[in-house]
Amino acid sequence: MNQNNHGAPVAELYREWQEVSLWLDTAKAREMELRKKLCATFVPEPVEGTNNAFAEIDGKQYEVKVGHKLNRKLDPAALDAVMPELGKLDPALCELGVLIKYEAELVKKGYNALTDEQRKIFEQALTITEGAPELTISEVAGEVTATPVMDAYEAAKEKHKAKPAAKRPGVGAPHPKSAVAKKPAPAVKKVVAPAAKKKAAPAKKPVAKPAPRKAVSKPAAKKRR
Repeated sequence: MNQNNHGAPVAELYREWQEVSLWLDTAKAREMELRKKLCATFVPEPVEGTNNAFAEIDGKQYEVKVGHKLNRKLDPAALDAVMPELGKLDPALCELGVLIKYEAELVKKGYNALTDEQRKIFEQALTITEGAPELTISEVAGEVTATPVMDAYEAAKEKHKAKPAAKRPGVGAPHPKSAVAKKPAPAVKKVVAPAAKKKAAPAKKPVAKPAPRKAVSKPAAKKRR
């Protein structure tokens, strides 16, 4: 089965993303519910625009501003029918910018069909920014069939593994941009110092033995008369 097994780190990110997404949806719904209740409490009968009020909360006085909006959306089909009737009463009302204004909107299909030269000119009127990414993760039942994206991913991994590591200049082969050939360094002769001769131990001088002492004869004792 050809699939991308990203391991535990991605699994942890996926689980946390699911939890945060669920929490965010619940929090958004709850926040809107609480906001509407507070607005209805502070200003029971709001008018379109900003409504000012004062409220006491936990013994403290607060100034409250409640913005009340009404969304209006034009119906293009009905607009074509009412504008001529309105123009009979006042032609100036049919002028562009009085009741209706049109905002320039990019037609992506036409933009994609531009040549490089045309695109270069047209993009001077564009401000291009990166939008938020969209993510959808669905569990697949059964064996996963290889897709071009997956095949390209696997091929890139194998190519990266097979690519030899680039040698740094000066390590191994000479730098490719080096124009001057360097002369080989002269061989250095190793001078081996002669082994130090061991000094002969000095000959031991014979120790003269003391001469044997001569026996000293005692004088003969004198005879008494």
